[in-house]
Amino acid sequence: MVRKKLDPITRKDRLELDANECQLSKLFGIAELSGIECVKRKEVHHKTYRNSGSETVEDLVTVCVRCHDYITSYVRSLRYSRREYDVKEIKIMSVDGKTRRRVRSVIRISKDQL
Repeated sequence: MVRKKLDPITRKDRLELDANECQLSKLFGIAELSGIECVKRKEVHHKTYRNSGSETVEDLVTVCVRCHDYITSYVRSLRYSRREYDVKEIKIMSVDGKTRRRVRSVIRISKDQL
């Protein structure tokens, strides 16, 4: 699936609406619970891709880079934990070092959830 690029004005509007604060930390108190502050750089996370290319500010939420990585990893782990792998497929996916690390973490999550 090819995603269209997010409109920079919509992104800027979302960041302004959220006062450029990480909403995950604000909502759940991640910084207070973990003792680790959110990073300064903020991104917008898509709540849905239904409107890809024509997103509204309601389709997005402001999060720091660290929390965005966390959300994305968690969502992917849920998606891939239901998937069964065979050895041939893993070898194909493990061509470069970056992909290999991702596949290994997905497999580890899958085994823990069985």
